[in-house]
Amino acid sequence: MRRWCLFSWVLCGLTVLPGQTPSLTRQFQQVRDAVVTVWSDFGSGSGFIVDARGLIVTNDHVVAGARWVAVQFDPSHKVRALVLSEDAVRDVAVLRADLAAFPGAHAVELAPAAEVAGVQPGAPVFTVGSPLHQRQVLTAGIVSGIEPRAFLSDLDLNHGNSGG
Repeated sequence: MRRWCLFSWVLCGLTVLPGQTPSLTRQFQQVRDAVVTVWSDFGSGSGFIVDARGLIVTNDHVVAGARWVAVQFDPSHKVRALVLSEDAVRDVAVLRADLAAFPGAHAVELAPAAEVAGVQPGAPVFTVGSPLHQRQVLTAGIVSGIEPRAFLSDLDLNHGNSGG
């Protein structure tokens, strides 16, 4: 079973299959169609769909203060988005967009707090984002430490991964 957790500024895909190591390729294929590129007045970042009604989570610093925000699913599907909520302290923002424009897009299920609490150093993690103006790029690593409000990892993230 795959679950997703949001900590600080990166979404980490967690392997939560006791006794098994599922294929990273299979996990990537399951989640990539939930990842969008987020565009604002200031540049771009990443986001992920968490609700079939069009809720998208990204980092606040990707959209903070923007007058114009859009999300892009693929090269030919880009729509305006509305910023519904922002938390600058936690660096999280929630957007809404019309997902009818994104054939094939789907939402990911966020992990309950109890599952997230069981994550230990050494657990595999990955992020899917839009680094360096690419889209739906996979970056893998491991959890290297646990802090009260963040997982530390060895993920190599580039400009544009924020919010993925």
